[in-house]
Amino acid sequence: MTAALTLAAAAKINLTLHITGRRDDGYHNLDSLIGFTDVADVLTFRAADTTTLRVTGAEAAGIDAADDNLVVRAARLMQTHLGVSAGMDIELEKNIPVAAGLGGGSADAAATVAGCMALWGSSTSDLISDQTLASDLGADVPVCRYGRAARISGIGETITPTPNWPTAWLVLANPRIPLSTADVFRAFDGKFAAAGDTTFDGADYSSFTAYIAERENCLTSTALAIAPIIGDVLDGLGALSGCSLARMSGSGPTCFGLFGTKEEADVGQQDLSQTHPDWWVRASPLVIGSPS
Repeated sequence: MTAALTLAAAAKINLTLHITGRRDDGYHNLDSLIGFTDVADVLTFRAADTTTLRVTGAEAAGIDAADDNLVVRAARLMQTHLGVSAGMDIELEKNIPVAAGLGGGSADAAATVAGCMALWGSSTSDLISDQTLASDLGADVPVCRYGRAARISGIGETITPTPNWPTAWLVLANPRIPLSTADVFRAFDGKFAAAGDTTFDGADYSSFTAYIAERENCLTSTALAIAPIIGDVLDGLGALSGCSLARMSGSGPTCFGLFGTKEEADVGQQDLSQTHPDWWVRASPLVIGSPS
């Protein structure tokens, strides 16, 4: 039996997201401060004659395993990049909601790149550039491959580490309305923001939340116009005891509340789950390093 490799693919959170301009090729330039969560998909890889994808898990409904799936596209890209004729049998246990602003597809693609490198790659010269990953697979793929909190810029290919963040917790809430990233960017009004001046470096929670609060997610108003329920999610999170701020992640519709302690976040999750049992609600640490 072919040996299997299993990797976790963690959901990301855009603590800030500024759209700083639009390039001639149509891509938007970004400036975003990104952390991770302990909500993760799980991918299992086995070398095979052809590339196939099977999707299981609580969030598998509606996922197409065809060639346009980011996991399959990532495997094909690595097959071409590494010059191999072999395929990959991939099983994806989907735990991150789809089209949610949590970068689930990007995290899965990044894990696929790592899986292909482990099973097909042979040297550091086989590494693929972040520029290629960003342009061919998506802006969040490079930082998901990096796997640590970071500030990203450009189209996602430029990654600046953020070494010192305080301990913080999140309550994540998704109203079960999928929202296409492409649709949100197409509707974006083009009111570009300045890039953030620095990447936060410090261990004080109050200063950290103040830093985040001074910045924004430029896509929020656009996403709200498409899916007004996002406003209810932000209001629900903001009303939770101990919530320092509430914000949308990525292109939405998932939003997060920021908390100083695990206890506050756990209580917040319980309260929001009770008042909105039809929403997807999770408490998670704000992960700075790679999840285990």
